[in-house]
Amino acid sequence: MPEPKTTKGGFVQFDANAQLGPAVAFQFNPETLDRTIIGVDPNSQHTEIVRFTIEFDATDALERGDATASAFGIHPALAAFERLVQTTGESVGFVPGPVAGGPGRVKPFTLFVWGSQRVMPIKFTHLEIRETMFDGKLNPLRATVSISLELLNDAELNTNPSARAFMDSYLRQKKWLAARPGSSGPTEEMLTALKK
Repeated sequence: MPEPKTTKGGFVQFDANAQLGPAVAFQFNPETLDRTIIGVDPNSQHTEIVRFTIEFDATDALERGDATASAFGIHPALAAFERLVQTTGESVGFVPGPVAGGPGRVKPFTLFVWGSQRVMPIKFTHLEIRETMFDGKLNPLRATVSISLELLNDAELNTNPSARAFMDSYLRQKKWLAARPGSSGPTEEMLTALKK
């Protein structure tokens, strides 16, 4: 019996006009996500940082006789990913109509997609690429990429209605999940103890 197909995580970019741009799915999902949440002041947005490592490997493609992998190794995949990271902070456009007191400048933004429960507008804060195997033409065949990203903050979201809509949806989803039965663990015994 075949194993169920695993959803791939990845990144999707939107340009300054909120049009769908490049998308990069992970070849292999990372095994772990490290999430750091900073700030607990209810009057201000907290900072959420996500760190993980992804792998690129041309072995399977080379075994299948893939022409691109044979000619370039994982160069195309790395280039697409690096371009995605770099263009997130590039050209700006203008929001039509008033936003936060007047027309605002809008940067392209990127979504980190980790299943249907986590679709978050982010900015990249750190990227480290370690290439570990090469072919005879020095094309990389394997690489490990360490990524740090941060959810967009209120100031960035206030000038970008599309990114704000994704963030609001993410926060609504989190609130909905937190209200599911059993979401806070076995609380019945604890509440019973309070009544004694």
